[in-house]
Amino acid sequence: MKKKIYMIALACSAILMFLVGWATATPKPMYDAAPLSLAQEYTSIAHMTKETPYIAEVEVITDPETIDYEGLLFSKNQVKVINELKGSLGTKEITILDNGGVYQGNEYALGGMPLLHLGDKYLLFLYEYQGPVTDNKSYMIQGVWQGKIKLTSFGQLDYVGPIEESHGLQNDIKKNNKLNSVKTLMENLE
Repeated sequence: MKKKIYMIALACSAILMFLVGWATATPKPMYDAAPLSLAQEYTSIAHMTKETPYIAEVEVITDPETIDYEGLLFSKNQVKVINELKGSLGTKEITILDNGGVYQGNEYALGGMPLLHLGDKYLLFLYEYQGPVTDNKSYMIQGVWQGKIKLTSFGQLDYVGPIEESHGLQNDIKKNNKLNSVKTLMENLE
């Protein structure tokens, strides 16, 4: 009887230790940590396409590396370029510099946009970064969160920005919710 109680107590302790370890090791997203307003609001995919030098379908191949630049958090990811839809990036792997990062175990996402994570696929509207945060060639997302559209395993577009912002763009993404639809739309703009 004592052996059974000991085994049950040992099993419960192991489960509890696992859960505590998992809960403290996983960054907790804080999507509204730093609200902001947009300098440019895009009203449609076509509008953003016309003003963006590079558009690519990518897969994230690294977890975000956080850069603390003068108290502002940035994250840096490597992505594999699956398909270039506009412009030539000149390589199959590029660095994305994004707003927000992980600090003291918490994920801080600027303006409500989640960070890029290992294995996720996106349609990214990009421009080349020029500034003091990094000396390495990097790209940033056009229109903060507006140019970051997550791709599901079924090739559908998933708007990841704040719901209350970018109504026109959000509606356009819902209307053209398949990657093939967006590719056709972009071809027709040329």
